[in-house]
Amino acid sequence: MRNHGIFFTRMEEITFSKASNGEESCSIGKIHIHSSYNPSKEAERFVENLKFDFIPDNIIITEPALSYSQKFLKKKYPESKLYAIRYTKDFSKYDNLWDKVFYPEEKDFSTTLFNFFGDEGIVSSVFISWKPGESAFYDKYIYTWNEIKKSILKSRTVLQTRSYFGKKWLKNTLRFCYFSKNYIYIQKGTKPVIVCASGRSLEGCMPFLKKHREKFFLLSVSSALKPLCCNNIIPDLCLSTDGGYWAKCHLGRTLKKHSVPLALPLEAACFAKDIKESNIIPLSYGDGPAEDLIKDYNIPATKAERNGTVAGTAVRLAENLTDSKIFVCGLDLKENSGYAHTSPNELENIDALKENRLFTKETRITPRTFSSASMKIYRDWFINSNFNNRVYRLSNNYNFSFSLKNIEDVNWEYFLNYVNMSKENVNPAFFSCNRKNELFYNSDKILETLQKNISKKEWFKTLLPLDSLMQEKFSGTSREEEHTKKIHEGILEFSKTIYKTYFRGKKYDL
Repeated sequence: MRNHGIFFTRMEEITFSKASNGEESCSIGKIHIHSSYNPSKEAERFVENLKFDFIPDNIIITEPALSYSQKFLKKKYPESKLYAIRYTKDFSKYDNLWDKVFYPEEKDFSTTLFNFFGDEGIVSSVFISWKPGESAFYDKYIYTWNEIKKSILKSRTVLQTRSYFGKKWLKNTLRFCYFSKNYIYIQKGTKPVIVCASGRSLEGCMPFLKKHREKFFLLSVSSALKPLCCNNIIPDLCLSTDGGYWAKCHLGRTLKKHSVPLALPLEAACFAKDIKESNIIPLSYGDGPAEDLIKDYNIPATKAERNGTVAGTAVRLAENLTDSKIFVCGLDLKENSGYAHTSPNELENIDALKENRLFTKETRITPRTFSSASMKIYRDWFINSNFNNRVYRLSNNYNFSFSLKNIEDVNWEYFLNYVNMSKENVNPAFFSCNRKNELFYNSDKILETLQKNISKKEWFKTLLPLDSLMQEKFSGTSREEEHTKKIHEGILEFSKTIYKTYFRGKKYDL
């Protein structure tokens, strides 16, 4: 019985031998992994029989053993990158023939594949199996191909989500340019930064946050803004990144009442009044339509990192705000029994209005106790990211369900000892940009900007990511025209929507 990581499979030793043509061959028991007559010819025929309706960016083959197929794959698909997934390390001396080799010995191999190739990369790939290896390593074959299936389904789900939000992100970007007025920027300081997320552990931190408020710079994510302000703990800066409608409900009256500056990527959802009246630090992710507008109109943007969870973006932003350590409160990353967030929570208040005799509070909040795939993705990001020993999870000795590996859990005694030992405590400082926004309330300029850029690949890729990817995938085939037509129709439909928004009642010609 051999122990192969998560695999426990009974198999005989691999026997290496010479084929009739003098090439190396191998077998396991009675299973020939390569031909005992002509392994190269066998591999050539295998590759010749492969038929794809597009030229894949990546070809991933499972257990190619002695890798005879590599040279034939390279000859037939010279533009594709070639990868191997191994079931055993007995063939590792051939690994250098491939662009990369994976060993699926860890749990959740689908995440490894998704993180490496990304949603677009997986959809632009083909997975093939060297058939003799299926019988020789049956348990590993079944596990690996189940994980491959999971990664493909996940990539499709992500692309569908991007397709849904793509129009929202582009609309939000144009709205930001139309309504934003008061730009500010921030200068790095030396005070420690506390980032507040809205997990339940934040509740236990409230007395300490209030008592020692002058000892740190406080960066709040949007969902933590209201509970902090209701406890008379006013953040120095609030960050909102979500492109969906409900995200902006966390801001509104609370933001205005306490005049909290707002860090906001152009694609984030925000009420027009909040954009217009707040002091805003525009954030740049360095890509997409927003980056074109930032450059074209000299919007004074601060560099930020796009992340699935606003807490991830907040921590990376905090790293650029101070030379000191960073502490995160409320970073539970766990489904909770009862309420998922620290109260009061604006979305909780809105959802509570839907309760009635047939749809009780318990019925409403029970699903939040179930395991969440999104929560696991967020948690894995924090676990696998490198923070150079600068980031700590701070709580009042809260018993967290998960360790974050590279982020040490500390209590308030640790924080206060650190602050007392610090020699310099200069707060990050805000400065007004005094720069006029050319697009502010300028409908003609907005439409001109849209017409100028909408046909750019980066723009329609944001607007229609799935069709754009399919157009690239089937480039040079009969299906390319089908997806090109869909892109043109999508661009026209979106342009009409924008025109109606900014030129209500006027005729248009697009």
